[in-house]
Amino acid sequence: MNVRRYFAADMREALKLVQADLGPDAVVLENHKVVGGVELVATLDHEQALQEHELRQRARYRQAKKEEDPHLLPAWVRDERTEQPEEPSLPSRFVEAVIAAPKAGGRDQQLAGLSQHLQEKRKVPQQDEDMAALKAELELLRTQLRDMQRTQSGELGVGWGRLRARLQRVGLGEDLIESWLASMPVSHQHDEDKAWQTCLGRLAKSLRMDTETELVDRQGVVVLLGPTGAGKTTTLAKLAARHVIRHGARGLVLLSTDSYRVGSYEQLQKIAKALGVSSALVEPGDNLDRMIASLGPRRLVLMDTAGFSRQAPEQMAQQRLLAESRYRLLGQLVLPANLQGAVLKRNYEDFSGFNLAGAIISKTDEATSLGETLSLLAMTSLPVSYVTNGQRIPEDIAVPRAAQLVSQAVALVKHVAKPATRIPAIKVTGRMANSSHN
Repeated sequence: MNVRRYFAADMREALKLVQADLGPDAVVLENHKVVGGVELVATLDHEQALQEHELRQRARYRQAKKEEDPHLLPAWVRDERTEQPEEPSLPSRFVEAVIAAPKAGGRDQQLAGLSQHLQEKRKVPQQDEDMAALKAELELLRTQLRDMQRTQSGELGVGWGRLRARLQRVGLGEDLIESWLASMPVSHQHDEDKAWQTCLGRLAKSLRMDTETELVDRQGVVVLLGPTGAGKTTTLAKLAARHVIRHGARGLVLLSTDSYRVGSYEQLQKIAKALGVSSALVEPGDNLDRMIASLGPRRLVLMDTAGFSRQAPEQMAQQRLLAESRYRLLGQLVLPANLQGAVLKRNYEDFSGFNLAGAIISKTDEATSLGETLSLLAMTSLPVSYVTNGQRIPEDIAVPRAAQLVSQAVALVKHVAKPATRIPAIKVTGRMANSSHN
């Protein structure tokens, strides 16, 4: 009998090796987790392989029963064991059927049959270790089925490749896409549009919205964090104007820790003067709490910060300044939607050491894709407080809803896909050159 062993890093790669070597008619007899991956035992000689495998399984089962002392077991357990016929192991009957099933529906029926079989076995009193082994075996087979569905996606009703491409065009991350496709309902596998809507719905559900009182209506210290050019100062101006319109200027003060960039604090002073509110610069070595206390009773403090990488000494000093405060600081990470996913992720990592209470999506008016930003927010579960979409103060800021963000992400893909709606390259270059606002 031609029985072969295959080793691979995961089940998917192991199944590829089996199919490449033995073809689609191969039968997997055993699968084991080993150091460094998984091991499969497979053959092409179906009947003989199954018979010999059954004999080995029964021999091991009988040997295990002999090693037990029947006098140590309750009478009802001994009676049940004498009445129950010996059954072959689950993989020998099930794995072949799963691999041979031509469509996902057939495989799911096999999985449902296995689940029902396990439910029936649970009715028979067994030792805890037997039950744990059955559960582990079922979970392994479920994982194997998911891996085979991904590997053989071309054989399924709907080509996941097309759906994956649509999700990628939105800018969504591979981890999100992979998790959604792996858990897609069987009923959607022949309906790409329904599967597409399911993925968009899952994206909306995975986005956390800041459902508390709007930031400008709260009391406390709101700190805007983010890289240089993220739009922090402009966003702060919009929040300040929003607060003044609702509550007046007396209860608001604007602070800045950015003493590094020339003209940064001067810009904040102009905003404060236009709104009729106080402002102050917090320099390195200052005590933030004493600075805030010296400003008198305040309802809300909005603080602008400098943007540095995580390793920069200035960033570490700024982090210490904020960490030493006794006030409850509400850190808001300003994420520019016009950046690529890898850059957004690095920005999040650079500022994750601060007390992040939420995020503000900025520059959506300059973005050609919103999916990268939404992917990061979905993966980090950072609540979204606001979205900004222009330079007008205070008009171009809004409290978003998850469904609106997803719809906008899809609309951007359709907009970019139409050549007639694209801005000529010379205009894009000019705009980018003139859009270095913070």
